[in-house]
Amino acid sequence: MESEKKARQGCNQGRAKALSNEEYTTFGVGLAFMFAAFFAWVLLDMAVVA
Repeated sequence: MESEKKARQGCNQGRAKALSNEEYTTFGVGLAFMFAAFFAWVLLDMAVVA
């Protein structure tokens, strides 16, 4: 009973880790796009004002 519970916990932890890595990658790509969009917006803003 106890070993079955531990095995299930290990499986769930592995799944959570895989999901968090995937989430971090998605978050990183989203963050990069946000920075790129922000800098493009700032440059465009400067070009319009100047």
